[in-house]
Amino acid sequence: SGEMGTRARNPVDLYIASLESELSRRTMLQALARVTDIIAGRPTAKDAEENMRRARQFNWGSLRAQHCQIIKARIGEELANRTTGNKLLAAIRGVMKFARMERLIAAEDYQDIVMIKLFKAEKQPRGRALNEEELTALAIHCRADQSISGLRDAALMAIAYGAGLRRLEISSLNIGDWDPTENRLKVRHGKGNKERYTYLSESGARVLNKWL
Repeated sequence: SGEMGTRARNPVDLYIASLESELSRRTMLQALARVTDIIAGRPTAKDAEENMRRARQFNWGSLRAQHCQIIKARIGEELANRTTGNKLLAAIRGVMKFARMERLIAAEDYQDIVMIKLFKAEKQPRGRALNEEELTALAIHCRADQSISGLRDAALMAIAYGAGLRRLEISSLNIGDWDPTENRLKVRHGKGNKERYTYLSESGARVLNKWL
């Protein structure tokens, strides 16, 4: 029972219900179950129902900062991907927030837990410029794939290399930014946040129009 004498609700139920999308709920439920698996030294479950059972049956209110540090160390040993590791740590923080709200853990213990740092993000490998042969081979491969994704990739190639746009500029494009009569793109988020126009070649315009 809580400090006010009422029966505490399960913090897992409260945490999962607080998430905005079905994908988030499923992802973080799996993360919580994975944490319990790491603690118990058992293989992961194969279905959502068992994940829910494992997550709900674990006594989250018994966790303290020293336990979470040990869990973090085990996560680091078992998972090479730091992004996945941080997802598990975020799930612990999330469920412990509701454990605190249900008075299953003292405020100072909760604060000690949230002070535990996440794993340092892995540095992304630096890219390199593709040579002409590689660009040609990539373009041929994309154009040979007549699926929607193949047409999309060919259009991305045409814009990225044909018009020289950066990733942010490409991802910021809207359908209205393309003028097929002039083979012209309006770039709204260039350097200095300035608008400018750039043009595609006839072949690049054909690839983009085919995808559209």
